[in-house]
Amino acid sequence: TCPLPDVLPDFVTGCECRIDSLIVNNISGGPVYITGDVLNDPSGKYTLLNFAPKGDLQPNQSFTYHVKYCPNDLNADRADRSYIQINLSDGTNYQILLQGTSMIPKLAVTTLTTYGPVEVGWQKNDSITLENLSAVPVHVSTVTPPPGYTLISTTPPLPFWLDPRDSITAYIQFKPTAAQNYIGNVVVALDTPCGKQTTGVLSGVGVILKLDVPIQLINYGLVRPCDCQERELPLTNRIKFIPLK
Repeated sequence: TCPLPDVLPDFVTGCECRIDSLIVNNISGGPVYITGDVLNDPSGKYTLLNFAPKGDLQPNQSFTYHVKYCPNDLNADRADRSYIQINLSDGTNYQILLQGTSMIPKLAVTTLTTYGPVEVGWQKNDSITLENLSAVPVHVSTVTPPPGYTLISTTPPLPFWLDPRDSITAYIQFKPTAAQNYIGNVVVALDTPCGKQTTGVLSGVGVILKLDVPIQLINYGLVRPCDCQERELPLTNRIKFIPLK
């Protein structure tokens, strides 16, 4: 029997299955009698699609195993080992090592983007960066900001195949409609090779600036019944962008 140290591809993504094969060849000088075989798989990620033919295996005669590896894990990268044990009539057994590794698509999104205070009725633009940390291209389908925010555009435009270590810039506008805090997650969705979402936080505050009346008390002093006195009351519009009516 000729064991193969690695019978599966270098890696598969965590949401897919991969089928590979290995050839078992009798390289001894005489026939061997196979009584059975068994898959020893503590990970539970492998499936043996066919079994060894029972009976004599002549010198230089071979057969092929087909093995399926399904990591089924989108939370962490994996490295799984399993063994196929072939039993012979003389009590000898041979073990064939199966090794499989999987990876999950990883997209880094700007962790926190702070817009600060913005006047209600006005707007402020900022951007976030999406970077592919995976070893394979990923297909970025959508960017969905929370309430109070609007996606203006992305460079390059979505949907887009993003190569490893490449990035996308998403331009997002904050336009508050009330005097309150606006804190929420911007959700970036991948649909290929695995459906997965990654989030970042957007933070901003909607403010309403009131008319500033700097004088609290106006003193007219002593005014005779037949006279008039005038005083000026300055009113300051501290709003930067929106005129008051």
